[in-house]
Amino acid sequence: MKIDPGICLRCYGCLAVCPNLAIYVETLEPKIDEKTCTRCGDCQTTCPTGAIVAVSEDIKL
Repeated sequence: MKIDPGICLRCYGCLAVCPNLAIYVETLEPKIDEKTCTRCGDCQTTCPTGAIVAVSEDIKL
């Protein structure tokens, strides 16, 4: 999962919904800890602007 800082509103809703606490704030920008993230998609669903997207290596077949 990746967060596009260009369209992120910094509402931090993603932090509130992450069940694994994989999202943190660094210099006012939300970041995803790839080692902790389980790619559940809760943050992606919550994001009002669609700033959080799955990257190709996240897709599980």
